Amino acid sequence: MFFSGENFNPAFFEFEVNRNCILDESIEKVVKLPLLQNIDRLQLQFKIRFENEPGIDMGGLTNEYFKLVIQEIFKAQDTR
Repeated sequence: MFFSGENFNPAFFEFEVNRNCILDESIEKVVKLPLLQNIDRLQLQFKIRFENEPGIDMGGLTNEYFKLVIQEIFKAQDTR
């Protein structure tokens, strides 16, 4: 079950992201996370699915996701 606004499991945050706009989509999705009492939204376990790609996140997709996000952050800093 991936986060859609209605179905949200507070144990983890699952979402689908497009590789071509990974940073913008990630920020948008994290901002839209519901506020939870006594839980920092950024401390939730992430489970990632890349748009139009098969795969089950057993840790590898999350690792790749964070690698790509960090690369995009550094690219954005280089253009300033």
